[in-house]
Amino acid sequence: MASPARKQAVPTLAERIDGLIESYNQLDDESDAIIDSWIDDFSRKCPGVPKPSLRAMEIDARTSGTYCHRAALERLRAKL
Repeated sequence: MASPARKQAVPTLAERIDGLIESYNQLDDESDAIIDSWIDDFSRKCPGVPKPSLRAMEIDARTSGTYCHRAALERLRAKL
Protein backbone atom coordinates (compact mmCIF):
# COMPACT_ATOMS: atom_id res chain seq x y z
CA MET A 1 0.00 0.00 0.00
CA ALA A 2 1.42 3.34 -1.01
CA SER A 3 1.87 5.88 1.71
CA PRO A 4 -0.03 9.11 1.27
CA ALA A 5 2.06 11.87 -0.22
CA ARG A 6 3.29 14.36 2.31
CA LYS A 7 1.80 17.75 1.89
CA GLN A 8 4.53 20.35 1.62
CA ALA A 9 4.00 23.47 3.62
CA VAL A 10 3.52 26.50 1.43
CA PRO A 11 5.86 29.27 2.58
CA THR A 12 4.17 32.32 3.96
CA LEU A 13 4.64 35.69 2.33
CA ALA A 14 6.95 36.70 5.18
CA GLU A 15 9.06 33.56 4.69
CA ARG A 16 9.31 34.24 0.96
CA ILE A 17 10.39 37.83 1.63
CA ASP A 18 12.96 36.65 4.19
CA GLY A 19 14.36 34.24 1.60
CA LEU A 20 14.57 36.98 -1.02
CA ILE A 21 16.31 39.33 1.39
CA GLU A 22 18.86 36.62 2.23
CA SER A 23 19.45 35.95 -1.49
CA TYR A 24 19.90 39.68 -2.22
CA ASN A 25 22.37 39.99 0.65
CA GLN A 26 24.39 37.06 -0.69
CA LEU A 27 24.32 38.56 -4.19
CA ASP A 28 25.42 41.96 -2.85
CA ASP A 29 28.32 40.36 -0.97
CA GLU A 30 29.45 38.32 -3.97
CA SER A 31 29.10 41.28 -6.35
CA ASP A 32 31.09 43.54 -4.04
CA ALA A 33 33.84 40.91 -3.79
CA ILE A 34 34.07 40.65 -7.59
CA ILE A 35 34.07 44.43 -8.02
CA ASP A 36 36.69 44.87 -5.27
CA SER A 37 38.90 42.25 -6.93
CA TRP A 38 38.67 44.07 -10.25
CA ILE A 39 39.41 47.42 -8.56
CA ASP A 40 42.49 45.85 -6.93
CA ASP A 41 43.79 44.86 -10.38
CA PHE A 42 42.77 48.13 -12.03
CA SER A 43 44.39 50.24 -9.30
CA ARG A 44 47.83 49.12 -10.51
CA LYS A 45 47.23 51.23 -13.61
CA CYS A 46 46.39 54.27 -11.48
CA PRO A 47 49.01 54.58 -8.74
CA GLY A 48 48.17 57.16 -6.12
CA VAL A 49 44.42 57.11 -6.75
CA PRO A 50 42.53 55.74 -3.74
CA LYS A 51 40.55 52.56 -4.47
CA PRO A 52 37.24 54.06 -3.27
CA SER A 53 37.74 56.89 -5.74
CA LEU A 54 38.44 54.42 -8.56
CA ARG A 55 35.29 52.50 -7.70
CA ALA A 56 33.26 55.70 -7.63
CA MET A 57 34.61 56.83 -11.02
CA GLU A 58 34.79 53.51 -12.87
CA ILE A 59 31.79 51.65 -11.46
CA ASP A 60 29.35 53.58 -9.31
CA ALA A 61 29.03 56.78 -11.36
CA ARG A 62 28.62 54.80 -14.59
CA THR A 63 26.08 52.30 -13.32
CA SER A 64 23.53 54.40 -11.43
CA GLY A 65 25.15 53.99 -8.05
CA THR A 66 26.45 51.33 -5.73
CA TYR A 67 23.15 49.45 -5.44
CA CYS A 68 22.94 48.51 -9.10
CA HIS A 69 25.15 45.44 -8.95
CA ARG A 70 23.81 43.97 -12.19
CA ALA A 71 24.86 47.02 -14.16
CA ALA A 72 28.20 47.17 -12.36
CA LEU A 73 28.95 43.53 -13.15
CA GLU A 74 27.86 44.00 -16.78
CA ARG A 75 30.27 46.93 -17.05
CA LEU A 76 33.11 44.88 -15.60
CA ARG A 77 32.29 41.95 -17.88
CA ALA A 78 32.50 44.21 -20.91
CA LYS A 79 35.97 45.37 -19.79
CA LEU A 80 37.34 41.80 -19.49
